[in-house]
Amino acid sequence: FRGDQWNPLWLIRDLYNSGKKDYALAYLYEIAIEIMFDRNAVDPFWGESAADLMSAAVLGLIVEKRDDELNFNSVAEIINKCATGEGISYLKSINDDTVRRYATGTINAPVETRGGIVSVASQKIRLYASREKLSALLSKSSFDFDILNKKCAIFIESYKSESYISSLVRLFMSQLFNYIEDNEISNKLNIVVDNFDNI
Repeated sequence: FRGDQWNPLWLIRDLYNSGKKDYALAYLYEIAIEIMFDRNAVDPFWGESAADLMSAAVLGLIVEKRDDELNFNSVAEIINKCATGEGISYLKSINDDTVRRYATGTINAPVETRGGIVSVASQKIRLYASREKLSALLSKSSFDFDILNKKCAIFIESYKSESYISSLVRLFMSQLFNYIEDNEISNKLNIVVDNFDNI
């Protein structure tokens, strides 16, 4: 992993803090489902509940203005602490209705169900938080999509076919296309996608 850094959670923060909360929550849902939800799962409850828990953790960091900690490592830490109850106490302490709504399913779940939700969420987020180079790449953003208004080239090279890497490519492409759709770009854009079936 090399090149510019990209933290997909920063766009959510920027939208949320600029008053575009509905857009922020839509992006957050997309990211949480992409990371937590297993499309082959027999019971969608666990993936959807894990996505809600991840969303509560991300929003908690945003609401509390913990910008330096807004990354997958901190989200993983909050999720993991839910296994001991410390994370649950943290989520309960945040004075925000949206955080509470996302956290309610985990907070109010019976102990065994809560343990299952936390376990699924921990396993999924670990893929992004435990790999040192990937974690560093996703820890902050060294560029902004405003760069599209300048002469530039963006290359995304994914040499691995693991689903968690494909998820990141899909999330990046989604943010890129949504940015193009929502903003007036002064430059002509040429987008070339190879191996599209692997994304």
